[in-house]
Amino acid sequence: MSHPNTVWLSRFLRGTFLIAVLALPAWLVYQLDASPAQTDSKNPVAPRRFAQHDPARKVLFTITLEENGKAGSEVGWSMKGEGRYALLPTWDGFRGIDLSLGRSVGLGKESKASAEDLFELRGGFMGLKEGEVLQFYLKEADMTGSGSLPGEKHSWSESRRDGKTTTTVDGDTGSPRQDALADLQDARLVRTKTGAKLEFGWWMQPDGGTTMPVSATVCGFSHPESARVLTFNLTNDDLRNWDRIVKSNQGVIHHDEDGSVTGTLTATLSPAPLPKEEIEVTVVPEARYESWIPKGNIENPKEPGEYLQISVSVHTKDGKPRDAYLSVSFPYVSKNRGVCGNYPKGAGEEEGLRFREKDFVGANGLLFKDRTHLESDVLLQEAEFRVRSYDYGAWGTMRITAKDADGKELKVKVKGTEWPDLDIPRDEDGNRVADAYQREKFYGHARNEDVEIVSGQDAMGDGITLYNEYRGLVILNSGGVREYQRLKPDIKEMFLIDPAKKFPLAKWESVSGIRPYRVDDSMVDPSGNTPGKSPLVNFNSEDKESHGFYALQIRVRSDSPADNTNPAFAQSDYTIKSATTVSVFPARIIQRINDDFNWLDTAIRNPESPEGIKLKAELTALRFTYEDAQAAHALLKDPAVRNAVAAKLQMAIMLHEVGHVCGREDHDNYVPPKDLAQQAWACLMTVQGWWGRMRTLVNTALGRGEPDMAHPYTGFCRDFGLTDKGYHCYRSLKIKDW
Repeated sequence: MSHPNTVWLSRFLRGTFLIAVLALPAWLVYQLDASPAQTDSKNPVAPRRFAQHDPARKVLFTITLEENGKAGSEVGWSMKGEGRYALLPTWDGFRGIDLSLGRSVGLGKESKASAEDLFELRGGFMGLKEGEVLQFYLKEADMTGSGSLPGEKHSWSESRRDGKTTTTVDGDTGSPRQDALADLQDARLVRTKTGAKLEFGWWMQPDGGTTMPVSATVCGFSHPESARVLTFNLTNDDLRNWDRIVKSNQGVIHHDEDGSVTGTLTATLSPAPLPKEEIEVTVVPEARYESWIPKGNIENPKEPGEYLQISVSVHTKDGKPRDAYLSVSFPYVSKNRGVCGNYPKGAGEEEGLRFREKDFVGANGLLFKDRTHLESDVLLQEAEFRVRSYDYGAWGTMRITAKDADGKELKVKVKGTEWPDLDIPRDEDGNRVADAYQREKFYGHARNEDVEIVSGQDAMGDGITLYNEYRGLVILNSGGVREYQRLKPDIKEMFLIDPAKKFPLAKWESVSGIRPYRVDDSMVDPSGNTPGKSPLVNFNSEDKESHGFYALQIRVRSDSPADNTNPAFAQSDYTIKSATTVSVFPARIIQRINDDFNWLDTAIRNPESPEGIKLKAELTALRFTYEDAQAAHALLKDPAVRNAVAAKLQMAIMLHEVGHVCGREDHDNYVPPKDLAQQAWACLMTVQGWWGRMRTLVNTALGRGEPDMAHPYTGFCRDFGLTDKGYHCYRSLKIKDW
């Protein structure tokens, strides 16, 4: 016979209220009496519903509840259940945010935001701010129970998955039921300064039992004891190591009306693995990165010449901000001497790309460690900084690493790629030459290639590698002022030391296809060069020993020996590419013109003289008329006209001598066919005999031929069918000796 105060328990064990025993959830109790505040705006009489039946919703923790009790000597029961909890997909009343503290900022949708939104925004439990709340519902559960009455025993089990419940009582499985769910919280986690508090709600049932939104219904629990057992105090370490915590609370059953009802209940919290949120760090160079080329500073080599702005953001895959510790470094960076190939002298090796310390004075978060290293001392969601270049050929690979608050490495990638390294400047072909400089024509070439091709010339290159062309040099501009010049990988170039500025730069380029630049003694290094070679131009280059290039010295001499032991008008001590000097003697050239004029003067003034007789006899070979000779003679009486002719001849002679430097021989050993003689005479490498000298004097005085050069010279001869006779000067010009 049962104790009078256990009638409710007997009815419970016989199954009248069995569903309640099997963890009747809070939302079902709530459905029995839904309040107007919780109704759907489109259907005021129906409780508000949400997509709680979603198998994809992640379980975040598990509560295991074990209860053992008895009422007197003949009535007893035991239950064990495991409930698994997911975030409530809409707010149950309180939004989980203390609006007075302004902690709703960042959700961006306060009227519709949910616990899921807050969890995602903060990136998990640890990221919650003090006072913020996450709400949970009982998503799924498994439970078993048994009970005994005088002369009878009962058992039951229940399984629940996203609102679909299957129940078995004494071996009899009934039809599954699908619940329509209202948006009520079953548990909530409140963030505190030192951790968090996880607590559960409870409701009294009409039969006197207490329903808790866990995995079993407590038959004889007092309310204060239930609140204690179903409350878990968590530390920051617990939140940080969520996957590893296990906490248990135990309580003793005390029935308010029947002292014979006793028992124990144990609640155990164990975490489920948190959803793996993939956090990324995106590196974004400024928009001009595609066209950015580094620069040095020739006015102040210790200061940068250019910068590139870099932005970094930490976020989830769908763009929600997260926090991380950042480290920025240059594991690979150029270390050249100076700012370019020949400036300044005496410079040591330094990094071409650097961080500048004064850019980070007073900065928060991202701190200057050294010239190639930045570190954050606090968690950052984003950062901006500048990389500065100190070298016209600077290059580097910038690497950013990131760790979350727990020290876990995060994925870093440059925008538009899947890798963490950013080449500065943009360098897709990996030759350490900016893609913006190479254009399509030179993309993919090695940095040490020498690739210039001049149409009509056999020799490729000018002895300057692609990287040295790109890094450039300091030269003298047309006004004699020092300026930086980035060279051209598709134009042959050479360098001259020409203090008197007498060498005709533009004319040389037009006749040879080779662009000359002037430099001075401050832009070359004569020390330590191979004997017989000119001053080294690229003395700041790492490959100066294997790929050095040199400056040809142009010297305009004032001496004019009285004797004829060395009657040359110019001299060149040369080997290909490494000529030391071309010396020109203007006084000798003027003397030649005066000597030739004196011969002509005698021939015109005294036709019966040997000179006069020879002039008339050779007119056919000279290819000008006697009247031409007379007209030229009249003009050449003026010394100024003779000096002008000498100046034009001097230009031809200087071009001729530099032609020797570039590998050409004289034409004096070759006699072209008569029908091609005019073309052969026009070549700068033709050495004149008497006929040529007289043709030059008369025709140049009469203004014939090139306006700035003595007649008949026009440039270097092309093949015109005489390749076997050496008439291919333009084709064979070269300035490279490696």
